[in-house]
Amino acid sequence: MLTEEQRVIFREILDLNWEFSHTEENWGVKWDIARKLNQRKKDLKMSMGEEAYDHFMNMGREMFSPRKEEVAEEIS
Repeated sequence: MLTEEQRVIFREILDLNWEFSHTEENWGVKWDIARKLNQRKKDLKMSMGEEAYDHFMNMGREMFSPRKEEVAEEIS
């Protein structure tokens, strides 16, 4: 599904996303992480093509997001 280069980029995206979410540093540090994250997402989209990238990301969201029933149970 992904080439080795795309796997490396995607792994960097995951790592940067985690780092951004868990960084309590000043906003300058978070801004730098966000800039790198955005660039790597652009790199992956360019490598895969926009349609394949969108499909890949949507499939990942569906696989790893809580099911609608689970969300409904948490709300009630």
